[in-house]
Amino acid sequence: MASSALHPSTISSRTAIGVGTLTLALIATSVSSSRAREWSAKEICVSHVCRTVIADAKVRVFRATDRRGYDIVFAEWLPTRHVREIAFPRSEPLTAIALAGSVLAYAVRYLSGRAVLVYVESLQPGQAGKGGSWVGADDMEAGSAGVRNLAVTRSGNVAWLVEGRFMDPADRKAGPHPNSRAIFCASSRTEPVLLGYGPSLSPSALRIDAARCGQPGVANRSP
Repeated sequence: MASSALHPSTISSRTAIGVGTLTLALIATSVSSSRAREWSAKEICVSHVCRTVIADAKVRVFRATDRRGYDIVFAEWLPTRHVREIAFPRSEPLTAIALAGSVLAYAVRYLSGRAVLVYVESLQPGQAGKGGSWVGADDMEAGSAGVRNLAVTRSGNVAWLVEGRFMDPADRKAGPHPNSRAIFCASSRTEPVLLGYGPSLSPSALRIDAARCGQPGVANRSP
């Protein structure tokens, strides 16, 4: 099926829903974390169960929990062992995650509505908050998988494959929507661009899609 670049009104970066859901996540993860900036990962994990979420040579992202409901996600900057909290959602499904150097990307499907959000954040000390958030698909129906695959670059570009029943971005019509897939890419300078739509799409080229996003003429990748 043919595809085209999205109109800004279809899917826009840092939309109101993205701001609202991210605010809720920030509030939810603030419990018992006031001393986190003073701790090391070793000290946190002495009294909490710690599980690594994702890691590379520069960053380790880990989740710390205990029986009293403490559930916080931290990023450890490995060169200095500096630790800071990440505003991960605690009760919503995390469907995909990727790390490139100090840049983290992850996707969330919010059970409270039809929102599917993709977030990018720099974890390098001094760059806290640098990144972006985008709606991953429009009018996602309940029970859909959401964003199942994504790739991110060190510059913060991201590409993702979303799967489920959602509005065809190139032919917007009211539901019910067919089960399908779509691939998008975005950068800090651009709105999300639709690269392809159709049930046979493969995520195999997402790294290339992310690297090229933001360049002139990047759109309409064939299924």
